[in-house]
Amino acid sequence: MINRGGEKVDRLEVEAVLREHPDVEDVAGFGLADQELGARIAAAVVLRELVDITTLGVWCANRLTRFKVPEVIVTVDAIPLTELGKVSRKDLRAIVERSP
Repeated sequence: MINRGGEKVDRLEVEAVLREHPDVEDVAGFGLADQELGARIAAAVVLRELVDITTLGVWCANRLTRFKVPEVIVTVDAIPLTELGKVSRKDLRAIVERSP
């Protein structure tokens, strides 16, 4: 769960919506620290075909309640995993911090 301004957002719901997009191969949702809201919703996607990130945002906005729509969507070649095979949200946050 991601707590965004007192609203609980299930990252699995966000992931499921993005996974429905025909150009998305894999996805991982995660929270980014935010001083005002506590957390912002973010997602990393592996694409099958090149698609504009704005298109993915609109896709989510048409299917999710407004506060659940990811504010940040980044593309990655592969979702980073820990040694145990779980999604490394720490690495995803680092990717977002490095991206322009």
